[in-house]
Amino acid sequence: MHDFELKKRQITDRVDIVTIASEHVRLKRTGKRFKGLCPFHSEKTPSFTVSPELGIFKCFGCGKGVDVFSFVQHRENVSFAEAFRMLADRAGIELGASGSRSGGGTGADRTDIARANDWALQHFRRNLESETIGRTARDYVRNRGFSEGISQQFGLGLATDGDGSVLQAAQRANISPALLTAADLIRQSEDGRQYETFRNRLMFPIRDATGRVVGFGGRTLGDDRAKYLNTRQTALFDKGRGLYGIDQARSAMGERGRAVVVEGYTDCLAVVQAGFPEAVATLGTALTDAQVDLLRRYTDEVIFLFDSDDAGDAAADRAIRVALPRCIRARLARIPDGKDPDDYLLRAGPEAFSDVLNRAVDALEFKWS
Repeated sequence: MHDFELKKRQITDRVDIVTIASEHVRLKRTGKRFKGLCPFHSEKTPSFTVSPELGIFKCFGCGKGVDVFSFVQHRENVSFAEAFRMLADRAGIELGASGSRSGGGTGADRTDIARANDWALQHFRRNLESETIGRTARDYVRNRGFSEGISQQFGLGLATDGDGSVLQAAQRANISPALLTAADLIRQSEDGRQYETFRNRLMFPIRDATGRVVGFGGRTLGDDRAKYLNTRQTALFDKGRGLYGIDQARSAMGERGRAVVVEGYTDCLAVVQAGFPEAVATLGTALTDAQVDLLRRYTDEVIFLFDSDDAGDAAADRAIRVALPRCIRARLARIPDGKDPDDYLLRAGPEAFSDVLNRAVDALEFKWS
């Protein structure tokens, strides 16, 4: 059997089309099939049907159908090759020459790194929930106004600088230092000493659109000069191609017809907690073409909510220059008195914040004003 056909068969054997479709539409079993409202067009009577036995779907309203690869293509607005790669990653199937190797000489591939990241997520969560180790970090989260529910929803964790270390825990879990290095969970100093990338930091898992943990952001809980630190580029993570919170926001973007883009992790948490689940955050860089293309999969309108200072104005200008040529409607919103979104929400509340979004101006009007 040709290698491509073999990989395709392996993917369809391991990935359940009902599970994939259920992430986007509520399905109800009717006999051997499942039915629901079509995720590709607006309808009131369910005409979207999935057959797990045949591994296919069909909407008798808009006509879209075929297999799980077609579903991902349509739903994520990607090419067949990209849909194939996304499903292969999800199925844990290495595509070899597709560029999924780390390039760092460790032999770790994208699947290995995803496994290490998932383990690290659970490790950081245990640290945060620990009665003794996590007390200071939990107090910080609580004082910032974040609930336990939002902490669990986004998988917040704690990287320690002592007890609860990554290296010690990884050794017990039989995860090699080479794999930790490939995932950028540990680094090596000039003198050859290994050290943990994230120390004494509140951890924010960064997921891709499928929910896979691709990297981390860490906010210092001490006096580190680097307030925020992100995973370096790996075989799995590229900060210019992802958006924080995209896995949770994508459905809300489609339902609400817009995305709200903020600058930081805590801003994103605050906005989602206040009742605006369509919010995502950039990853410490200016907005990129790839990030706009990611947003375009789910909506055709974006409200940019950046800081009201020179840096925020520069970020807004860059966002407009990137968004407009890519045929997405861009609007700019400003928080009064130069506040951050999370500070403003604590002071003024969700209703006032909603008014801020509703008063967002068109990008061209912002440029001409």
